[in-house]
Amino acid sequence: MELIKYELYKIYSRKMIYVALIGFLLIYILYAWDLASRTGYELHNNSEIRNFLKETEGPLTLGKAEKAEKGLAMLRAKSVEAYAKTDGIPSDEATDYRHALSAEDRFKLAVYNDIVLTWSRLEHQKTLQRHVAERLATMIAESSGEYQYREAALHYRMLTALAPAAFYYRRGWQEIIDFFNTLGLIFMGGLILLSLSPVFSEEYSTNMDSLILSSKHGKRKLVTAKLIASTITILSFVVFFAAVNVITNGFILGLGGSSSRLQELIKYFASPFNLTLGDYFLVQLIVHILGSTAFGLFVLLISVFSRSPLIPFFIGGSVYGIPIFLNSVLRLEGAWVRALVEFSYTQSIKVEDLFLNFRAFNVFGFPVLYIYVLGAFILSISIAVLIGIYQGFRSRQVV
Repeated sequence: MELIKYELYKIYSRKMIYVALIGFLLIYILYAWDLASRTGYELHNNSEIRNFLKETEGPLTLGKAEKAEKGLAMLRAKSVEAYAKTDGIPSDEATDYRHALSAEDRFKLAVYNDIVLTWSRLEHQKTLQRHVAERLATMIAESSGEYQYREAALHYRMLTALAPAAFYYRRGWQEIIDFFNTLGLIFMGGLILLSLSPVFSEEYSTNMDSLILSSKHGKRKLVTAKLIASTITILSFVVFFAAVNVITNGFILGLGGSSSRLQELIKYFASPFNLTLGDYFLVQLIVHILGSTAFGLFVLLISVFSRSPLIPFFIGGSVYGIPIFLNSVLRLEGAWVRALVEFSYTQSIKVEDLFLNFRAFNVFGFPVLYIYVLGAFILSISIAVLIGIYQGFRSRQVV
C-alpha cells in the first residue's frame, strides 16, 4: 500500500498535469458561458416553462406532433410580427426571427421544433424496421446463407424490442453525452499521455532502476504498484471530467429527460440499442473507463522500454491521434483506414460510434455486435501488453 501511495504521489506531483487541467477548465468555462448565453441560463427552472414541459413531455403521438407544428407556426409568425415592431423588414414570413421573441418563447419554439424533428426521425425508424423485415422475409424465401439470415434476424429483434416513442426535454443529457466525443476525448488522451509517459522512464533517468532491478522481489511489486497507481489516476480523471460535465450542464440546462430513448437524439436515430439516455450515459462511462485504462497500459508499455518520457508521449500520441486525423480530418474511407479506425483505442474511449448503428461481424457463422468484437480485441491486446510490461521490466539489465 505504501508503494502505491508513493507511486501516486510521483504521478500527481507532476506540474504539467495541473497546467493541463487548468487549461481544460478555462476552455470548458468558455464553452459553458457560450452555452448559457445561447440557451438561457436556468430557463428550465422557470415555472411557466415547467408547466409547458409537463404538457409536451410523455408518449409521442401524431396528435402531439401536429400540435407542435401548429405551435411552431404560431411562434414563427409571432417572431416576424415582433421583428416588424422593432422597425425591421421581414424578408420571409416562413423565417423565424427568434431573437425578437422573449426567452420563454424562444425556449418553446426550440422544444416544438425538437418534437417535430423527433417525430420525423421516428417515422424514419419505422421505415428502417420495415426494410429490415423485408430483407429477413426475402432471405427466408430465397433460403439465403445462414450468417446473413442470423444477422438480419438479430437486427430485426433489436429494432422491434425498442421502447415506445416518447418525448422529453433532454438538452442537458444531450450535451453531457456529447462531451466524451469532443472535449473529453481530447483532454482524456492528453492527460493519460502526460501522467503515464514518465512512469517507468523516470526510473531510468534518475538511475533508480539499478537499485530496483538488483532487488530479488522488487521488480514485480514495483510494476504492480505502478499499474494500480496508473489505473487510479485514470479513474480520477474520468470522475473529474464526468463531475464537471454533469454539474455544469445540469446547472445550465437541467437533468430532465434521462428517461428519453437514445434514438431521440438525431445522431442515434438508427441505433438498435434499447437504452434510455440515463442508461446510455452509465454504459458510456464504463466503456470510456475501460478504453482509457487499456490505452494507459499501452503508454506504460512504451515507457518500460524508453529512457526518455518523450518517446512514449509521442508514440502514444500518434497511436491515439492518427485514427482521429484519418477519420475526422482527412475523411479517408479505404478498407484499411476503416479497420485502423474501428479497432483503435480512440474508438473505445470515444464510445459514440459503437452505438450509432447496427454493426455485426461474422464470428464462426454467428453475428457478434461491433461493441463486443472491439471489446474482445482491446482485451486481448491489453493482456499481451500487461505481459509485455512485466516481462519487459524484468528483462532489463542492471547498468
